[in-house]
Amino acid sequence: MIAAAVAVPLFALSSGGSRATQLDGTLGGNAVGAVSASTGHIFAAIPLSASPDAIAAGAGSIWAAMSDRGAVSRIDPATNTVQQTIPTPGGPSALTVGGGFVWVADTLAGTVSRIDPRTNGGQVVGKPIRVGNAPSGLAYGLGAVWVANSVDRTVIRIDPVTGTPGPPISVEGGADGVAAGDGSVWVIGQSYGVLSRIDPAARTVAGTTSVNGPVAVAVGRDAVWVASGADGTVSKIDPSSGRLEGALPVAKEPSGVAVAADGHVWVANSGSATLTELDPATGHVIRAVPTGAPPSGVALDGETAYVAVQVPPSAHRGGTLTLAVANPPGLYAQPIPKSLDPASGYSAWELLTLTNDGLLGYSQAGSAETYKVVPDLATGLPTVSDGGLTYTFQLRKGIRYSTGGVVQPADIRRGIERALLQSGNEFPKLSPYLAVIEGGRGCVTGEHCDLTRGIATSPGSSTVTFHLSKPDPDFLLKLALPEYDPVPASTPLHARLPLPATGPYKIAGWRRKGVVVLVRNPRFRVWSAAAQPDGYPDRIVERFRYTGRSAIHAVERGTADITANGFDQTWTPALAASLQTRYSSRLYPAPQLTIGGLWLNTRLAPFNDVRARQAFNLAVDRNRLAQINGGGVACQYLPPNVNGYSYYCPYNGPNLTKARRLVAQSGTKGQPITIWMYDIPPGHRNAAYLLPVLQSIGYKARVEYVPHDGRPTWRPDRQAGIQGWGGDYPSASTILLGFLCSSITTDPKTNLNFAGLCDRHLDAQVARAVTLETTNPAAAAGAWHSADRMLTDEAPWLPMKVFLSTDFVARRVGNYRYCWLSGGSGMTGACLDQLWVR
Repeated sequence: MIAAAVAVPLFALSSGGSRATQLDGTLGGNAVGAVSASTGHIFAAIPLSASPDAIAAGAGSIWAAMSDRGAVSRIDPATNTVQQTIPTPGGPSALTVGGGFVWVADTLAGTVSRIDPRTNGGQVVGKPIRVGNAPSGLAYGLGAVWVANSVDRTVIRIDPVTGTPGPPISVEGGADGVAAGDGSVWVIGQSYGVLSRIDPAARTVAGTTSVNGPVAVAVGRDAVWVASGADGTVSKIDPSSGRLEGALPVAKEPSGVAVAADGHVWVANSGSATLTELDPATGHVIRAVPTGAPPSGVALDGETAYVAVQVPPSAHRGGTLTLAVANPPGLYAQPIPKSLDPASGYSAWELLTLTNDGLLGYSQAGSAETYKVVPDLATGLPTVSDGGLTYTFQLRKGIRYSTGGVVQPADIRRGIERALLQSGNEFPKLSPYLAVIEGGRGCVTGEHCDLTRGIATSPGSSTVTFHLSKPDPDFLLKLALPEYDPVPASTPLHARLPLPATGPYKIAGWRRKGVVVLVRNPRFRVWSAAAQPDGYPDRIVERFRYTGRSAIHAVERGTADITANGFDQTWTPALAASLQTRYSSRLYPAPQLTIGGLWLNTRLAPFNDVRARQAFNLAVDRNRLAQINGGGVACQYLPPNVNGYSYYCPYNGPNLTKARRLVAQSGTKGQPITIWMYDIPPGHRNAAYLLPVLQSIGYKARVEYVPHDGRPTWRPDRQAGIQGWGGDYPSASTILLGFLCSSITTDPKTNLNFAGLCDRHLDAQVARAVTLETTNPAAAAGAWHSADRMLTDEAPWLPMKVFLSTDFVARRVGNYRYCWLSGGSGMTGACLDQLWVR
């Protein structure tokens, strides 16, 4: 049925051109296939160096983005060869072509870059354009580039001539993908099940259409087409009225949609590994082309459909993946797990996300998708009623634990009860985030733990209903944390470990000396590829007791497969620079929800004067601080990829002249300052840089070192010290609430506000943002950004770095995906089960 030969040889060209392979009727993965639009035959296969995440046609070429490799490949459609592989900033996850450029989104960095196809065969030009949080969709049309920012739920218009981004357009229905045409901009919101139509002149949403689980959108002749991954359909929408004219069945899990010049609609279906052609008039399937490997997208060029395909799960299944964790005794804070119980707090999330599941989970699709809450044990997102007080879920039926028992609704309640009973405000315990459930406060205090009213179930029913004591706009973000995964209803509080698993792996071995082993769970089956895909390795081994250098050597030798720099920078700056020079394609940095810095005690001189705090912030070189600390540049208090983040830095320095003027105005010149550092190499490097800075603006500075034993550097009588802040889930509220007056105590074990800042105006702004999360979520992002600016202007800290999860992988490792829950552990940023080792 399908042509089996490639007529045109592929020559090795600049930047790693690729050579054709013989077709056996399908594609092998990590490739782009050329499909004849007239016959449906795959007549060429173009191998790529990594898995393609997006594909586009234009400027006389086909362009494939590979976020795994931080590159875009340019394919010549005349010869079906890779002409050029172009390095791009970060991980390219979406692209479009128009206005003389190829536009590439780096989702995690929140930027869009331009490739000029006329320069050296294709080259990134200019600086990355800041657009918003998690740009996940790009489109060119109506004389502009349109960017969908999924975290912000906004759309940005970029002028293609100047590269200038316009102000954000709020899209309440979500902004995960975008298309432009027929006089409007069309935006899909996957979690909300909405297609929004933006009037580009008025810069407002002019109408919405409900669509089930939209994943891709394209504009054709007199119709807008939306692919729905949830039900295997493509919806046809009338662009003039927004009316849904029909949902046309195609195949399992559509992943991309494009419209040809003749109006025919082509749909890539990742679940069934097919490419479907639809007649737009009748909605009938003209043909279904087996691709052999799951397609991630499709683009049209004349009479050819180009389909980007990833490697099928079966191709790299097997082997043992070894994670080397650097935690030299007495130096670094990467503790060997004391418990592998989900309810125990922060312990081993990089592993427990692979063994256990909740009603909801965070997507394992990588890139910005990792911050999205998706249904896991639940069949879908909940029905919300009673003004945000009631959440109703349907539990999937027939899911079994590794012990053979079936997951029951009562297990959901028991998992949350155990988590609340073990919660607390001291690390490694997790804060009692779900105490908002009726009865939850009794579990936290230990007086009377009974959630039967707060989590209602009934025999023979798969319904699970949550009743909250007050609305909580972050409830679903919290519920998706591993701590709240269900366990059999009979599980005692202090249970024998390991607990039964629902995920693709179960715990087979655990030695307190520092080895954890996961093996396949034979009872696992895939019910949600987004929440819990099948894993590639047969075994996953986590080994501790390495130094940073010995872990690197283990990966170089192939005795380990992956290691990370860790929260405490186990790689020296010289070692990190050497790795960047020798192995840049095997390094994977990603920003975390955590920022490190120096708290400045606002209740003690000289930092009780805002001018002294601002002077210190002005005097430092932030790029130098980031380099010293192995992180990203930091200046403000919200990290990237949370609602409300937008780059802001009023301290462009070093500006010693202005800093000295502020010190003089504050009357604090000549005063002594002691900063408190941990007695580890990064602490000494930071002190060596910061002390001369303070001295250069007129202070008498010295340093004191304390053991890195898990205790904070803060004490009420200390002026400044090293620490950090961040979020346990991707929301501005969990980060900024730690800077309020109510977060101050005098106990180092419970105090969250190390700087001691109490600003009632900031408190009011945060309260306003929290209220807007419930009443007007789209406006809440602006309110959070205003709070972030207020806090940055107050300068209660010296932000020094955005924590990066930087992984170094062995030569044999492929298919790197970033999972923020793994990165939050400090052990690795990878979705470990999605790595290939064979």
